[in-house]
Amino acid sequence: MSNSNRQPWHPCRDAIKPIAEALANLSAHTLTKDLPDRLAGSATQRPSGWLADQYRGPDRRVPAGRREQARRWLQMFINGATAAEFENRTAEARDRLRAWEDAARAAANSPESYERCRDLIERGCHVELVDRYGEDIREQFNDVMDYAEETADYLRSLAWMVNAKIGDRNQTTPEPSQQTESESGKPVWTFSDECDVVRWGDHTFTFTPMQAKVVAALKERYDNGTPQISEVRIGSKVDGGDEFRISKTFRNTVNGKKVTHPALGTMIAKDGTHYSLVPPESPDNPAK
Repeated sequence: MSNSNRQPWHPCRDAIKPIAEALANLSAHTLTKDLPDRLAGSATQRPSGWLADQYRGPDRRVPAGRREQARRWLQMFINGATAAEFENRTAEARDRLRAWEDAARAAANSPESYERCRDLIERGCHVELVDRYGEDIREQFNDVMDYAEETADYLRSLAWMVNAKIGDRNQTTPEPSQQTESESGKPVWTFSDECDVVRWGDHTFTFTPMQAKVVAALKERYDNGTPQISEVRIGSKVDGGDEFRISKTFRNTVNGKKVTHPALGTMIAKDGTHYSLVPPESPDNPAK
C-alpha cells in the first residue's frame, strides 16, 4: 500500500496530544476489571506497560517512538529547558505508576488477598479495590493519578504553545517569520489565557500552575502601567503563604537537578524586593 497520502509528522497531533490523552485516561485504564491479573503478570501487562506503549505510539517504523520524537523536536525548535521539562514530567508519571504497581503487588501477594481483590472487582467495588491494598497504597494511587492529570494539563498547554508557534500545518520546522517578530517588526510577546505559556521574542516559556499565577499577577500590574510589585504582595495575590519566595517558586527539576527557570532574570526582572515583566525589546532586558 502506498504511503503517498500519509500526512507528514506533526509534534502536536502525532506526539504531544496523544501522550496527554493517555495520561488523562490513565485512571480509567488502571481500574479495569483485570487489574489484579495485570499486577500479577508481566511488566508489559501492567498499566505502566500500557502507558509505555502510548509513549512509543503505534507506528513501529519510528524506532524512537512519539515521546522521544517530541523531545528531540522541542530541543531543536523550542529550547532545551522545555524539552527537558517534557522529558522529566512524562518520565516521572511513568515511574510513579511503576512504583505504585510494585507496592500494590507486595501488599496483595497472599492468595487470600488476591482472591478478595477479584471478588471486589466482580462486585464493581473499584474504590474498595484500592482500599484493599492498604491506606498507604490508596494514598499513593491517588498521588499517581493526580500527577498524571497534572502532567496531562501541562502537555495540553505545551501543545497550545507549539501550535501557536508553527500552526496546524504539517511541518516540523517553524517559519522564520513566525519565530521572533510580529507584523509591526517588534519581538512577539503573547500570553495564554492562564499565563502558563508565554512567547517572549524567540523564546517560549512554559510555567507550572503556581508560576503561572505569578506571571498573571505581574502581567496585571504591567497592563495597568505600574509594572513593579513587591514579592510580599505577589505572595499574597497567589496565596503562596508565609514561606513564599519567587526564587523557590521558579525552580524546576531538570535531569534530577534543581535549576532556575529561564524566564527569571530575562522576562521577569528583579529590582531589590520588587519584580516586574520586561518586554523582549526593552533596553533593560538582560538577555539582549
